[in-house]
Amino acid sequence: MLKRLAIKQPFKTALAPILGLVFKKASEFLTFLFHFSLRYGCFWLCDTKTF
Repeated sequence: MLKRLAIKQPFKTALAPILGLVFKKASEFLTFLFHFSLRYGCFWLCDTKTF
């Protein structure tokens, strides 16, 4: 049981910063997509309404 925990622990500590970095990049990308879609989605909606 202790050996199994000893193997899992470094894996968790190695995974934590990677997951944090991935999550940060994903949130940045999502906010960028959100603003991009807000800016251009409104124009697109207005264009489709005029036709």
